[in-house]
Amino acid sequence: MIGRLGRDLEPIVRITIHGRKTKSIEAVVDTGFSDYLCLAQRNRAAMRLRPVGREAFELADGRRIVQPVFVGEVTFDGERQRVLVTLTAATDSLIGTAMLRLKTLRIDFRRRRVVVSS
Repeated sequence: MIGRLGRDLEPIVRITIHGRKTKSIEAVVDTGFSDYLCLAQRNRAAMRLRPVGREAFELADGRRIVQPVFVGEVTFDGERQRVLVTLTAATDSLIGTAMLRLKTLRIDFRRRRVVVSS
């Protein structure tokens, strides 16, 4: 899977979210986020999310929050899979390291290219 670097040099790849609609979105690869997918709230209507509980998260500023956690389906690097999803009011969706655990991530800053491979 090939992605790109954004304006602020953030690694961005496309994923497909499944549910009520099938929709391709861009998501930032966030190696500081250890879960699967943090979905921008605006994309929630496209996914069929099933609630599975609540989880505590520590934000970059040190605050701890508790949020609902859902199960949803995505296609990432050509593989359709069920993942845990949290929602955010931010505009960016985030791919966490749980999605990358069996992958290799290469970021070429010179060429502004992101590669995720098995």
